[in-house]
Amino acid sequence: MSEAPERTRDEVAVMLAILCTHTDQIRHTLHPTAQGAALVEEVLRAARTGADVATPLHTLDAILQSLGDAHGVYAYAETSGPHTYTCGVASAGSGARGLHLAGIDSARPGEADYRCPAGLCARSWRPDPASPVPTCHVTAQPLRRTPRT
Repeated sequence: MSEAPERTRDEVAVMLAILCTHTDQIRHTLHPTAQGAALVEEVLRAARTGADVATPLHTLDAILQSLGDAHGVYAYAETSGPHTYTCGVASAGSGARGLHLAGIDSARPGEADYRCPAGLCARSWRPDPASPVPTCHVTAQPLRRTPRT
């Protein structure tokens, strides 16, 4: 297997967010491989304990590519819908965009995103009244509510 490329903190955060959002799908894809589920658990365990996440993520990405998907982990990224990936994890707390529409109260309870409860990844979810708040696969906690300002 090739040596792990240097990845920025944001790249690793996005890849971890994709894995967290689509853990079951990725496990299903990896099922035929000898190290499939174990590799997913290795990445999640590394994130949980603060160990190196980039190396096992690279291995996971390479195995997914070897199974026929040239995009690897990124093949599972959503380009629309309630799940997004917010780069700049360390500063992603407020989600502020500086946009305020006339007649819309920015303090409304529905005006919130939900993010990684531990701030480990770039996962962001916009609430859908019919859906329960997703759970983080690293911490086993629900995503945390972050008001939009």
